[in-house]
Amino acid sequence: MRNHQIVAFAALSTLCVIAVSAAQEGISRDDAFKELLKRIPADAISNSQTFDTNGFHIESNRHRQLDEEFKPNGDEFAAVSARAPGSFTVAVTKAVPPTARHGVDIFHGDSGAPLLTLVDSDGDGRPDVLSYTNVDKAGIAILQVTDYDLDGQPDLRINFIDHYTEIWHVGKWYRVEKRDARRGIVLNGSFVELRRENNRDVVP
Repeated sequence: MRNHQIVAFAALSTLCVIAVSAAQEGISRDDAFKELLKRIPADAISNSQTFDTNGFHIESNRHRQLDEEFKPNGDEFAAVSARAPGSFTVAVTKAVPPTARHGVDIFHGDSGAPLLTLVDSDGDGRPDVLSYTNVDKAGIAILQVTDYDLDGQPDLRINFIDHYTEIWHVGKWYRVEKRDARRGIVLNGSFVELRRENNRDVVP
């Protein structure tokens, strides 16, 4: 299960897909995550190794990167995680060349919910994306915020209690609506469909 968590959350795009879907459909992210695990290919993980040291359980593996349809997209990552009773689980992922992306994930020790994700998407050593989640005492997600540019202004906000998603646009938060199969916001009285660019939703 822990290895599958790393596979599922190594790519921030997949994390956001889970979160947005859960918020829109009115279900918990944990239930959405359980459904996602069923869709991960059996051969997504390889070269797994584990050992225990100084009270920590260490796991290392290689995994195939999954796209939004949960199919391998050709990229591979190496990952290592460390966990201990009563503490967070910390995972570090590094892409196998030629892909340069790498990142760090922190998970809740009991529920396994992702608490923080930091991503360097182009391998220049500078983080590009930050996502953090507020959880309740049981480790269940309440609110998730994502800053795609690390400029200090969050770009995406997901409320798991009231089941809605908001996107920041031109100095204001707009609630995302779903009309038929389209997702968008109401801007100046008109429905504007969101466009997918670089694994994020943007207002055209």
